[in-house]
Amino acid sequence: MNYRKFKLINSIGAEYDLCNLNHALYSPDGLGFDKSFDSVQVGSAFALVEDKLNQQTITGEIVFKSYEYYSEFKEFISGGSLTFAYQPRNYNIWYYRSCEVKNLKKSEIDKTTHRLHCSVDFLCFSQWYESVIAERTVYEVSENSIFPLTFPFTFADKNINEVIIVNTNVDPAPCKIEIFGPCSNPRWELKNSSGTIANGRVSISLNEGERLIVDSNIESMCIVKMTEDSETDVYQHSDFSTGRFIYAPNGRSILRFYHDSDYALDITVEVRKVADTV
Repeated sequence: MNYRKFKLINSIGAEYDLCNLNHALYSPDGLGFDKSFDSVQVGSAFALVEDKLNQQTITGEIVFKSYEYYSEFKEFISGGSLTFAYQPRNYNIWYYRSCEVKNLKKSEIDKTTHRLHCSVDFLCFSQWYESVIAERTVYEVSENSIFPLTFPFTFADKNINEVIIVNTNVDPAPCKIEIFGPCSNPRWELKNSSGTIANGRVSISLNEGERLIVDSNIESMCIVKMTEDSETDVYQHSDFSTGRFIYAPNGRSILRFYHDSDYALDITVEVRKVADTV
């Protein structure tokens, strides 16, 4: 039997296990959703004008084995920009929520359990999402190679830089694109049966070891150039006549990439399947 699991991920990708004998999260609450409704009276009935999600706070109690483990946790969360990860019981899928620690209380060592019982509040900045990533280097993928992903995803051909996305959600799914150097003036377009939905272009050259990130997720939206030891905002180098940020609509769409260099493109595309609750 698989038990539910919790963990935190910080801005550099390090993970902090919240189901550990030395530091564990107990009595979590706020894992669902809360909505507000605006309506107007029409005769003896009411007509719905608007419904919206309210910002959620995940609460609970972290039990630390010692003050040292409390200090380690405090250091881990000090940079902000956290991701709360939750794997429900008997699931093999992790779900995520962007958050920051809003409140952390510090207790004395309990005389019975010999542990610190510290209540904590995680203020959420996103809905729950399942993150699905497809990645490949073109010349390493055989023709018609299909990735075994739960979110239907396939690269069409080893010589064509396109990704096929099937979004089963009603809402558009935000995409995070990573293009790895060497590459010159990368551009992309999203199409479905109706034609071109969105496109983007950045006038930039990427060397080996550099990458361009175009993130359409609202809480982390950016266009940046990354190296091993630096991050540079290159938003000003993007083509403002294009939408740049990609959201895959419901149904089947194709995300196609182009560039001005002779190198085979190395691409990563992350698509988020968003849900109110999991």
